[in-house]
Amino acid sequence: PMLGWLCGRWLGLGALEQKLIMVLLATPTAVISYTKVVELEGSPALASGSIVFSTLLSILALVIIVVAF
Repeated sequence: PMLGWLCGRWLGLGALEQKLIMVLLATPTAVISYTKVVELEGSPALASGSIVFSTLLSILALVIIVVAF
């Protein structure tokens, strides 16, 4: 999200567009990750831990984005 913020500022996006980009970049992509790990015979325990960790971090990032922008 920080890199997206920098790119948005560089492009001169408005406040609404900037906030939308930041929310989309902070949203976790865990919906398909676990399924793909199982299909590719990876480690489901590692995948589920990563999904939980990224979701918790995304909650923090989304709160900061909503409050700060």
